[in-house]
Amino acid sequence: MTHTVGLIHAVIPAMPPMRDAFARLLPDVRVLNLLDEALLKEAERLGGIGPSLVRRMTGLVALHEAAGAELVLFTCNAYSPYADQVQAQAGIPVLTIDQALLDKALAAGKRLGVLATVAAGLEQQSKSIDSAAAAAGVKLTSLKPAGRRAVVAFEELSFEVGAQGRYLALCQWLLGFEQRIGRSATVSEFTMKSSDEGRQVMLTLRLALYRPLPNGASAP
Repeated sequence: MTHTVGLIHAVIPAMPPMRDAFARLLPDVRVLNLLDEALLKEAERLGGIGPSLVRRMTGLVALHEAAGAELVLFTCNAYSPYADQVQAQAGIPVLTIDQALLDKALAAGKRLGVLATVAAGLEQQSKSIDSAAAAAGVKLTSLKPAGRRAVVAFEELSFEVGAQGRYLALCQWLLGFEQRIGRSATVSEFTMKSSDEGRQVMLTLRLALYRPLPNGASAP
């Protein structure tokens, strides 16, 4: 029996590597491809991924399901945090391109580097931070972009992160968080104060990310 997998791409360059990987590793699997470049372009135009784009993803999955696909894989990780919403409306499994990679990476070490090639990946990264915090028993209460400036040959992007949890859980999460962000970022300052009659602690930290500037460029 031939199995059928549906792939959903947001960019054309994602298609050849997936085609080659299936040909090499799963040559007997029938692969269906759907390309929707608006998945990323609309996210950038709208400033994020909202209900309309989740509905768009759900519609693409439905097209694959109607064509006989037994499961669907999104090949763009910017949409990974929304796979559960799509899955709730689909009759076949909905997979993301990065889940297996993340599971393997987290099992291998605590200090990871992340490279984003599109702006939509920044939203996905913030949701990943939220998920990691939840797994540690910490609730993120805010993640606010702050200033941006040039620092020598780098651009500095600042964020303010708010979180709430028990004191020890927050301390453990903060230590692990600093390990995960690696050398390209730093926690510049943080404050803690008690809440809920001392049963919870509020944490606020300022996070600065650094990325190289192209030659001759300056931060906006």
